Amino acid sequence: AMFGITEDWRLVNASGWKVENEPWMVPEVLKKAVYMTGNDEYLLVLTEDGKLYTCQCEDNALGTEPPDWEQWNELQAIETAWIFSGEYPKRRPMIAYAGVRTDGSVMGHPAVVHDAVKGWTDMKEAEIGGRWVVGLKTDGSCISAGLEGEAALDVSGWTEVETIEVGNDFCVGLKKDGTLVFAGDFFHEMD
Repeated sequence: AMFGITEDWRLVNASGWKVENEPWMVPEVLKKAVYMTGNDEYLLVLTEDGKLYTCQCEDNALGTEPPDWEQWNELQAIETAWIFSGEYPKRRPMIAYAGVRTDGSVMGHPAVVHDAVKGWTDMKEAEIGGRWVVGLKTDGSCISAGLEGEAALDVSGWTEVETIEVGNDFCVGLKKDGTLVFAGDFFHEMD
């Protein structure tokens, strides 16, 4: 799903979603947007006051059970990505979410992500890949947890990291000095 905010504070999309009828999609809210992301089921808009606004796709063909959005508040970061649940070859794709609260704790959905990030503190970011979750702590160090029995990525020695990006098989960290650090398998072929 691709979305944008125009100069006159209207939400536009290239996905065919009908989003014009959402009552929160007004300039007063969109002017406060600090982050926007989406997946095949939801558009998520995070505002500077930590409030999360959501819009469900009209055609929820995947049928993924959404989080209880009322509990997702006081956020400083939000992430959504695909994960794969179950044993191969019966793995099924599902959409996952991770949110970093303003107090540095992390919440996750579905349960496999929630369990992976439970107890994480002092976080700045939490990024989801197909097989793990990686967190960036406020001190620039990182932590990782595997999903569905996968081993965690080895990010234990990372320091002075500014931001991270996680894929299905890897994680990249951008350090304060502009160098990159990598973990995972960049040449892994998907099942």
